[in-house]
Amino acid sequence: MTKNVNEDKLYLIELKNWENNNLEEEKGPSFSVEKIQQMKKGISGYRINNIVKKSVDTVAVFMAMLLGKTQATRIQDCSPFEITKNTKVILLSIINWTDADVTYIASVNTKYKEKFKSYGQLFGIQAYIVLIKDQATKRFSWVQ
Repeated sequence: MTKNVNEDKLYLIELKNWENNNLEEEKGPSFSVEKIQQMKKGISGYRINNIVKKSVDTVAVFMAMLLGKTQATRIQDCSPFEITKNTKVILLSIINWTDADVTYIASVNTKYKEKFKSYGQLFGIQAYIVLIKDQATKRFSWVQ
């Protein structure tokens, strides 16, 4: 969590270590190509749902803070800055992805945005994105 005080932006960052899209099962003859693809599709669905759930949970916590709920005000008390209804929340999921082909992450990002869109609109979250670490370091000087 980092806040750009000059612009009243709050960046909420989720770090994930996915390394690459290879499965151990691909090395052996026990699984067909079709079965491997089916397993990868299941893993991708799980990953996308996990990112969406984490984003919804995060937004719910901040909404509770803005509503002044008891448990949430304790979080605000621990924060080094004030979070208000004017604070622009930006959700970043930064993925450690070692595969040179980033089309997988692009498709995950697209599906994540489709699933989170209604929450983003409801809570006024305008920026939410999944990107690999290399992309994040190029876009944000404070990501290393």
